[in-house]
Amino acid sequence: MVTENFLNFEYLYFIFFSLNAILISLFAVTTKNPIHSVFFLILVFFNSSGLLILLNSEFLAMIFLIVYIGAIAVLFLFVVMMLNIRVSVTYNIKNYPKIFIFILVAFLFTTIQYTSNIIPSISINDLFSYNSIYINLLNSPENDKIAFLTNSQVFGLYIYTTFVLFFLISGIILLIAMIGAITLTLVKTDNSKKQNIHVQVERKIRDSIENVKK
Repeated sequence: MVTENFLNFEYLYFIFFSLNAILISLFAVTTKNPIHSVFFLILVFFNSSGLLILLNSEFLAMIFLIVYIGAIAVLFLFVVMMLNIRVSVTYNIKNYPKIFIFILVAFLFTTIQYTSNIIPSISINDLFSYNSIYINLLNSPENDKIAFLTNSQVFGLYIYTTFVLFFLISGIILLIAMIGAITLTLVKTDNSKKQNIHVQVERKIRDSIENVKK
């Protein structure tokens, strides 16, 4: 009885964090104020961390809190606050029609109710399938090897072996994003004073002007 109550609470927490993440994500991409958008993004990361904790992935949850919220989101917030952005329309929940919010909430609850009836019929092999290659983590011989490993060790084992291609692709995507961000900051200004080091080094004494006091 206690186990069933715990599972029910866990299911309710999962729905709570999922709905919050979806709704706050919509607010993050629809708000006109960039500072509010960054705050909504931080809330999305908080809800995602809650979902990962429910999925017994504490390591990924801490990574979300430390890396995304502690570093990237705070960096976004400082960059947005330093930019000279004129906000014409601030975020207001009254700008959105009430019927749209009602339809969205009804659709989300309908989707959850529909998927809750389908999920029990899905096997574990189907959950870990990719291009007709099934990875059965429970019945594979590797289960005996990873049974004594911690959550972070199992995560590192699979990300650098089974999913190493996806790890490299994500690294390339992040590299392209970093290069794009650096390119956007290279603003050319004609009024800035610059020094030509090559000309300064090659300057000769006869070409220089000296101020001699009498």
